[in-house]
Amino acid sequence: MRHDCSPDTTDAWFVLSYQINQSPFFSSFPKNLLVKGGSPLERPVEAVIEDVRDGYVSLEQAKRDYGVELAQDTLEVVRLAPERSRFL
Repeated sequence: MRHDCSPDTTDAWFVLSYQINQSPFFSSFPKNLLVKGGSPLERPVEAVIEDVRDGYVSLEQAKRDYGVELAQDTLEVVRLAPERSRFL
């Protein structure tokens, strides 16, 4: 994993929010309050692929939450959700 921990780095905030969301202490908190602002559809495709590769996000979550459908064996992009085009 190659995440910078400076507060202005989106990846660092994503990892922090992921770790918080996995904590039993925060399990009753609404998830959208724990993630840095912006739509998940704005996350760069390359970052979503890396998150799947590193085990932070499942293939199903990548498709459902980030609009990125990936091939199970190669993690190549199969399809992008039409909604992602708003953020390109």
